[in-house]
Amino acid sequence: MNAATVMNFLQSGQWVGWVATGLFALSYLVKRPLNLLLLQALAGTLWIIYGAAIGAGPVVIANGVVTTGALYKAQAIWREQRRLSP
Repeated sequence: MNAATVMNFLQSGQWVGWVATGLFALSYLVKRPLNLLLLQALAGTLWIIYGAAIGAGPVVIANGVVTTGALYKAQAIWREQRRLSP
């Protein structure tokens, strides 16, 4: 792989999709539910950015739903943890 290939990859924005994929995969190794949801929300946000960049509406919408659900559930867990902590 030469420098021009790397530059083309970085400039194409494909790296955003690969980072999002890696974060989603990494989330399956996370043990704490709150951290898992936050990591999935971050990955979903990157997928939204990637989908918008390539003009893929279904990618944007699907990951908007995933990200919203993850953040909603994460805030519910966070509030419950705060309520239960001394």
